[in-house]
Amino acid sequence: MTSKLDTHPHSTGDKARTRAYLKDFLPSVAAYVVVLTASLVFGHLDGTSPSRFVWAVLPVLPALLMVRAVLRHFRRIDD
Repeated sequence: MTSKLDTHPHSTGDKARTRAYLKDFLPSVAAYVVVLTASLVFGHLDGTSPSRFVWAVLPVLPALLMVRAVLRHFRRIDD
């Protein structure tokens, strides 16, 4: 049996920080999935065209946005 002292509801500030994190992080994950799929489908990564390097590096941009979201979240929770 768990005591009510062992459970603690999240504060309003915690909820706001979580919403802000998800607002930053989820669009970057969605962009990563879209860009990665486009890169794999349209990039012709196994070809000989020099443009394949652009297609190969393109998913890095949304990944950097994910890193930015995590760093911003760490800064927010550091009270």
